[in-house]
Amino acid sequence: MNGLKVFKSRKTAAAILALVILAATPLGAYLSLNKAAQRIEDGFYEGVYLDDQGYTAGSMDTYLSDASRAALGLVTAGSNYDALDAETQELRSARESLLSAGTIEEKYLANERMRAAFEAFSAAFPGAVPSDYDQESFDTYSELFTQSQSAMEHSGYNESVDSFVSSVMGAFPAKLIAAVFSIDPPESFGVNK
Repeated sequence: MNGLKVFKSRKTAAAILALVILAATPLGAYLSLNKAAQRIEDGFYEGVYLDDQGYTAGSMDTYLSDASRAALGLVTAGSNYDALDAETQELRSARESLLSAGTIEEKYLANERMRAAFEAFSAAFPGAVPSDYDQESFDTYSELFTQSQSAMEHSGYNESVDSFVSSVMGAFPAKLIAAVFSIDPPESFGVNK
């Protein structure tokens, strides 16, 4: 019982309170910084609000889905021509890589592969002498693919990551907290890879 008297002392209570505050402050900062970084990365899936334009841009994930849908349409059109077999198979395989990609980096790499396959397919398609229907399909899906790639470049996602990293994670005390607690910055879509 005499050991508990020490907890009735104001000095002890103040010391314990100071220790709790000292322990809780870095933990709270870690949780806040980690949550803020996650919110930025969520913009990949939900879209990014563009302050200067006053609206939320479509998400990178949606644009990748559009590109995937366009690639599927092109694969369908290309499968009617033996002369396009290699290009069609590569575009199909690249699309499947995108569908199975998990991380943002994996999605970026799969999209780059799909872009290259699209370019090869597009270059070879006219040589297959397509039917009018397949040519119309090619034109429609090529336009969708190109628009989705352009939309990704202008989505604002990478800019939001860059801004967060430089203005928040690059400033004190966030820089120190990120280093101590190994907080990774939000993942860019292909930048600095």
